[in-house]
Amino acid sequence: MLKVLSIITARGGSKGLPRKNCLEFNGKPLVYWTIKASMESKCISTTIVSSDDDKILSIAEDFDPRIPKKRSKELSKDETPSIDVVLDIAKEFVDYDYIILLQPTSPLRTSVHIDEAFREMIEKKATSITSVCVTSKSPFFMYFKNKNGYLDNVISDNNHNLLRQNLPTVYELNGAIYIISFKEILNKKTFITETTIPYIMDRHISVDIDYLDEFKAAEKVHKQINS
Repeated sequence: MLKVLSIITARGGSKGLPRKNCLEFNGKPLVYWTIKASMESKCISTTIVSSDDDKILSIAEDFDPRIPKKRSKELSKDETPSIDVVLDIAKEFVDYDYIILLQPTSPLRTSVHIDEAFREMIEKKATSITSVCVTSKSPFFMYFKNKNGYLDNVISDNNHNLLRQNLPTVYELNGAIYIISFKEILNKKTFITETTIPYIMDRHISVDIDYLDEFKAAEKVHKQINS
């Protein structure tokens, strides 16, 4: 049996939407839905909820007293990357085979998606997989203002006459699922490596909540899915 550690990173603070992980999302705190998905996953052996917030830790404890883990102040800053939190927790679980990072801001991701992603990674003999969705707008048609104040193509300067149907499909990270082997993350110290494969999810469930409008939109979709 493979041993799989799920880490849910859930700080109490948030600039875009204050205390969003504790806000009621269709009758439950936002973080509840990610804990539920992790606990119901068939591939996950152990779930850890890392937070600096006592309310979030209390929500986790209601699921299982063993899963909340108080985060240090040093790892609870706005600029602290998730990878630092993950690597700190990983020190206590050295006999595990895989790590899964789940962010509470993806409440439409379920245990089914987690198990599908894990199974796809194993079947394709990959060492890491990350959830993505098709971009809403192709970067082949995007521009930036250069140092002279003129528009330049983001990707190249030869895209003016490209037909949309001839362009490659482009994906964006949706923040829902990150899975990687223990050996790989300790070696690369990142979830996205040169050999990471994609787990493709539909755009309508690929919400990653930062602001109130995204919260309300996700809540509406969640109600439709579960009605």
